[in-house]
Amino acid sequence: MDKISPKNRKRSAEKNMTTPKKKRKTKKQPAMDAAPPAPHVDTTTFPFLELSGEIRNMIYHYALTNLDYSIRFEATISKRDGRCILARLYRARPGPPDRDDLPGQARGSITKASHSYKQIDAFRHPQSRFAINLLETCHQINSEAASYFYGENMFVFEAVPHLYAFLVHFHYRLPLIKTLGLASPAVNKGTYRGPQYLAQMPLNTIFPALAYATNLEALYLNVSVLQMLSGRGHIAARSLFQQGFVWMHALGLSGANRLRVLDVVKLPAVVGGGNGPRWASHAGEQAEFRKELAGALAMG
Repeated sequence: MDKISPKNRKRSAEKNMTTPKKKRKTKKQPAMDAAPPAPHVDTTTFPFLELSGEIRNMIYHYALTNLDYSIRFEATISKRDGRCILARLYRARPGPPDRDDLPGQARGSITKASHSYKQIDAFRHPQSRFAINLLETCHQINSEAASYFYGENMFVFEAVPHLYAFLVHFHYRLPLIKTLGLASPAVNKGTYRGPQYLAQMPLNTIFPALAYATNLEALYLNVSVLQMLSGRGHIAARSLFQQGFVWMHALGLSGANRLRVLDVVKLPAVVGGGNGPRWASHAGEQAEFRKELAGALAMG
C-alpha cells in the first residue's frame, strides 16, 4: 500500500476536525390565507317567560290586537277534503277605522259592504297582521295570550251562516270573546262560498252556541238584522226573546243580572226621530224595543 506522508496525514486530520457545513436556508413559502371563521350562531333561547307578567302582556297586546280594524271570517269549503272551514277576510283597501265600538264611529264595520273584504295576502295589508303563532309556542303562552286575541279584537260576520260556523269552530274560545257583530241575517248568494246546508240557517240557530260566550260585552246587530225580526220595535223585542231566550238567560246567570242582555245588545246609531219603516234607527222605536225586552226578561 502507498504510505501517506506525515504532512498529508496532518492535513487530513485538520480537515476532519473542521466544523460541519450549515444547512442551506430554504425560502419559506408564503402561508395560504386562512379561511374566515364561521359566523357565530346564537343557539340560546330567549327567556321570554322570565320577563315580568306586565311586559309579556304588553307584547301580547302589541302583537295580537288591533283596536282600529275588526276581524272577519267567512264559512267556506276546504279544497282538500270538502269540510266546512273558516277563512280570514282582509280589507281590500286600507281605510279609516271600522270598529263600531270606537268613540265617534257611527257607521263602522258591520255596515260596510261585504266586497270591502276579500281573501287576500295579509302581508300586503300590515293593519291586518297578527303574530298568531304565539299561541302555538307552549301552553302557558297560549293561556296568557289567547285572552288578548279573542278578548280585545272585534269579530264581525257578514251573515248568520258565517257566525254560526265561527261559534262551532271556536266553541272552546267563546268564554274569552267580548265583542261580536252581525251585518246581515242572510248570505249574499252571489258571493257565498260556504256549504249549502248552512246557507239558509235562520237567526235562532246562533243562540245555543252563543250561550257559551259568558263574558260577551257587546253584540252589534245591523239594522237589517233587527228589521228582519219585525217592522216595529216592541214586536221585534218579543221575536228576539223567543229566539234567543236560552242565550239571554245564560248571559244573565253568568253576570248575576237578569237584564244583562240589554247592555250587551248594541242597537244601531240613531239617525232620525219619529216613526219610520226602519225602526231600529229611530230613538222612539229603540226605546220601545228595550222596554219590551226588559219586560220579557223580568217575567222569564
